[in-house]
Amino acid sequence: MGEELLTVIIPIYNVQDYLPECLESIAKQTFRNYTVILIDDGSTDTSGEICDQWVEKDSRFKVIHKQNGGVSSARNEGIRHAKAKYTLFIDPDDYISQEMFEQMITVAEKEQADMVICQYFEIMPNGEIRKHFDGINETEVLNQMEYMDLLLADQAITDHFWRRLFKTEKIRDLEFTSGMNFEDTHAIVRFSQDCAKIVLLNEGYYYYRYNPNGIVREIVITNFDDHYRAMYEKYTSIGQLFPTLKEKSDSYLVTKTVDIYGDLIRENMSGEQSDALKKELKSVILQYSLVQVQGKLRRIFAWSILHATPLATLTYKCLHVVRPNAI
Repeated sequence: MGEELLTVIIPIYNVQDYLPECLESIAKQTFRNYTVILIDDGSTDTSGEICDQWVEKDSRFKVIHKQNGGVSSARNEGIRHAKAKYTLFIDPDDYISQEMFEQMITVAEKEQADMVICQYFEIMPNGEIRKHFDGINETEVLNQMEYMDLLLADQAITDHFWRRLFKTEKIRDLEFTSGMNFEDTHAIVRFSQDCAKIVLLNEGYYYYRYNPNGIVREIVITNFDDHYRAMYEKYTSIGQLFPTLKEKSDSYLVTKTVDIYGDLIRENMSGEQSDALKKELKSVILQYSLVQVQGKLRRIFAWSILHATPLATLTYKCLHVVRPNAI
């Protein structure tokens, strides 16, 4: 059969209701030269059994049962077993269109790309499917700086790993950071910095299932802290790698920092951890000029943060009344 072209890595934990649809969509691919590595991350429902059933009926499916360690740990285990020319990540509660592998591999081979990114659809809790193409009208071939520039804006190119095909040699020695949420944002620059040629497709092949009850949406201080640290890693790394993008990356960094401070107020977070995070966020904002904060109302809020916590809280609530989505 020649060189195996694709390894598909799926981290799995307690997704018995969605996993069958995900695996069926993979088995129906028009492209056949692939191996699927199912990482059962200590599931306590029937997800592990579903994996075993697929291994029995389709030789392209392999399963690794491991102790629970989180999605980063599971993905890292998958990378260690990736043998093909390309590697693709899929989340177990999502599914893909029948031609996804074929289209992405074809483009990767034709362009000799290090990374290929497709567009995606979002499946809402009520079953509605929303198209997320973000103004991409035609396929674009990008160099690394063009890619990082778009990554900064987090619109045409988001942090999600599940819409990316990587050349395996570019990520073989890399790992996701275990024990934190927002792992995609935290890792995306590291996993991209050795990719010289990136193709951004204008077609959507991935169906992402929006989960309003997902762990990253839990109102706990660790999520706010992880979000901040992942965001900080992303924007500072881009600024360090590409000095010509530093001014823009600094603007996004301070803007996102102000937003996270606002999130803490909105969710009425309090206590020592919240106070410590607010203090750290304020120290970051102090390092930049207020003109670098994007949006007039957000700049007013940033100014209030620099003066006093009670003033920041009052300002946020007043601005939220004037324009709820401004911050």
